[in-house]
Amino acid sequence: MLTEAGNLLMMSPRAKDGDQWMKMSQALIDTAEIALRAAEAKNIDGLYDVGGRIDEACENCHKKYWPNY
Repeated sequence: MLTEAGNLLMMSPRAKDGDQWMKMSQALIDTAEIALRAAEAKNIDGLYDVGGRIDEACENCHKKYWPNY
């Protein structure tokens, strides 16, 4: 679901710009794919580790694009 959310964020009319927005959306996709691989492998430590990276990807975008975040 997170990977698809990143893809949807890159599509019009959601895409805010062609630079930072796209990079941040791709970061969400990349970290979600790592989480999926860890979950499929039942790698609890790997999933725990990537959780912070997912949060960081979301926070970075929210801080830049979400007014009054």
